[in-house]
Amino acid sequence: MTGRTYRSRVRIGLVGCVKSKRDRPSPAKDLYTSTLFVGRRRYVERNCDQWFVLSALHGLVDPDQVIEPYDVSLADADEAFRARWSTAVLTQLERQLGRLDGTTFEVHAGSPYRDHGLVSGLRAEGATVEEPAAGLNFGQQLAFYAVDGPRHPAAVGGYGAIGAVLGDRGSPVTVSFGALEVGLGRTLPPSAHRYRPWWANSDQTPQGRGWLGAGWRVARVDLKGATVTFAPVAPGGAPPPGAGVEGKAALAEPDVEVLKVEPLGPFSYRWPEGTEAFEGGWEAVTRDGRKVRMGLGRRTVFGADRVHAVVFVDGQPVVEGSAADDYSVTRTLASVVKRDRKDVVDRAALPPGYEGLPVVRHRDVIRGKGARQGLAVLLREDDVSGWARHALLRLEEKTGRPATATLRHRAAPWHHG
Repeated sequence: MTGRTYRSRVRIGLVGCVKSKRDRPSPAKDLYTSTLFVGRRRYVERNCDQWFVLSALHGLVDPDQVIEPYDVSLADADEAFRARWSTAVLTQLERQLGRLDGTTFEVHAGSPYRDHGLVSGLRAEGATVEEPAAGLNFGQQLAFYAVDGPRHPAAVGGYGAIGAVLGDRGSPVTVSFGALEVGLGRTLPPSAHRYRPWWANSDQTPQGRGWLGAGWRVARVDLKGATVTFAPVAPGGAPPPGAGVEGKAALAEPDVEVLKVEPLGPFSYRWPEGTEAFEGGWEAVTRDGRKVRMGLGRRTVFGADRVHAVVFVDGQPVVEGSAADDYSVTRTLASVVKRDRKDVVDRAALPPGYEGLPVVRHRDVIRGKGARQGLAVLLREDDVSGWARHALLRLEEKTGRPATATLRHRAAPWHHG
């Protein structure tokens, strides 16, 4: 790398490395293949004057520098190693940029990279440090970095502009899907045109947060006519979760009550045919003590490199999910519904308990090679209650025994803190 001195107020992006890598030497910007890294890279390329990779092995790396794949992570290192690494990176930054005072650094990396001397060292040198995704769990980070608009997680999905589209009218307003797309400056995903549950008044979806946060709710959807009617939310009030046409539930709440949800860092699971690495996920505990864990990683499935998920119950894999074709917008994954170990192809044959979960034709949301003819649940990756319900229902169907008593009781939806 060639040294270069910057004037003040330059914005520099620092992007942490990840475990998922190509199997051949590549420019650093292309070596790391995870969805999280790709999203971080896109973010800093849009917002920063220049950016670097924070490599656990090499320290500061220019994005165009070709490096070999490696298997080193700060997440596995002790505090002394992290501190030495941070000191080395600060030295590399000074050598590369000259004086650091007056420079703004955006740090897009996990706490092992930030919190052992790097951030504090930059601030001690007079630099300004921003950590745009600090405090977000893995699923929230994936959603945050998928946005090509506002820089705040409250506006995840880009639907925060819905208020400007609808204005401050105090009465219901009907708009066409096309007019909504023009106003938002983006196309609606295919699922918005096909499935009523996409329009549910739920703060568990980016689009729902967009219109609810702007003081509107969806009162009616005409998929055939491609129009949607929004009505103002009553002052001091909010529609019930999923409330849709005429107040009926367009998407009922899942019935699994979770008491505790924790984000997970990278982990792996050994299948009979090999080991699968997950970049992160979440773990939840139901009211009656079942541990439900979701791992998110990548693999080639249905003819493409997709985000792949596995949901475990008490340590055992139960269901899998694969990214829908519009995952980059909706953050949804499809998971096949089975009964008697066979794919369910008829809605009338759905196992008991799937009422209220969004069920679609698998080939409608995944059009790749090998997509299934049958039905699948379509859930956001961070819909903890939904995935827990799906996994517990599958476990119940496999064993013939009730998986958990919480399937018999309604529960409040889970919210990220």
